[in-house]
Amino acid sequence: MDEAERLDVIASSIKELLKGSEDKPNLKAFRVVLIPIAENGHYYLICFDLKNPAIEVIDNIHETKSFVGLQDNDDYNKKDTVLKVKHMFVAYLKAMHNAKWKEMKTVEPKKLKLTWQTKKNSIDCGVFVMRHMEAYKESGVKNWECGFKTEKSNKQDAQISLLRQKYAAKILLSKANLHRDTVIQKTS
Repeated sequence: MDEAERLDVIASSIKELLKGSEDKPNLKAFRVVLIPIAENGHYYLICFDLKNPAIEVIDNIHETKSFVGLQDNDDYNKKDTVLKVKHMFVAYLKAMHNAKWKEMKTVEPKKLKLTWQTKKNSIDCGVFVMRHMEAYKESGVKNWECGFKTEKSNKQDAQISLLRQKYAAKILLSKANLHRDTVIQKTS
């Protein structure tokens, strides 16, 4: 797939996400854009702060265990995923005549170091990403918290369990769920 085809895919995806807000495809009305990434069975989050130009990568896996890389390369196919996403996001901003593309192009992505990162838990990354998306507001917040306890405290497992239940309920009871009425009927 060449760059024009990738840009078309991104543009159509953003248009679909912004259904009902067709006047905002240039993203000028947005302060932050969050992009969840699924890569090799692992989920993490890339946060583009358009107000205070920054790119932050939030990964629940501790940096000593994480495979999420930040290696750039002139050859698009040799870039790590974070840099591929940045490249295409900047190209999208430019195509939409959003002046922030120039600033975002020069920003280097940074991985956040978080007190709740895990070394042992590699299966709940989707739950972590969903909570990170709920709690993230903007870049540069010192001591950013989303409510997770540390892995060592043994309380994190209980938090993950409760969040898994909360997110499952929201998904099952969402109006977007085609089987919502059946779920409600069978659980009543």
